[in-house]
Amino acid sequence: MEHLYLFGRLKGLQGVDLKEAVDYFINIMQLTSYIKTKAMNLSGGNKRKLCVSIALIGGPDLLFFDEPSSGLDPIAKRFLWNSLKENLQKKNSSIVLTTHSMEEAETLCNKIGILINGKFICFGTVQNLKHKYGGGFNVVVKARPEDLGKVREGLEEHY
Repeated sequence: MEHLYLFGRLKGLQGVDLKEAVDYFINIMQLTSYIKTKAMNLSGGNKRKLCVSIALIGGPDLLFFDEPSSGLDPIAKRFLWNSLKENLQKKNSSIVLTTHSMEEAETLCNKIGILINGKFICFGTVQNLKHKYGGGFNVVVKARPEDLGKVREGLEEHY
């Protein structure tokens, strides 16, 4: 609770607005049982919920998240995604998200950019990217002609 009060004050909340915001995030993130628990003693999932609450408190217009649900079990992950989506819609906020999970990106984002070696190779809506790049993948193999049969067998066996 102290973390939420501190960051709420840093973001300009005070009085009744601050108390309501802290109570809201404690309830929505299901942290009621941990109000007096030190952050260092929280489980990994509850630490993530606290961090997301800290980011959301004060209703910023733009939020940055770096893999917000990594390390969470599937139920906690889905809960966190739904909470983020709900808050973003309520506040009409935007999110910049880095993730290795396409499922997370598809759930939380309207547009996706894919980086390879620090450069954007594509950017667009989920539907556009799936339409343009979703036909599978191509494998280019350089091998001696006499080894092509073995390479083909190996690829077919594994893929």
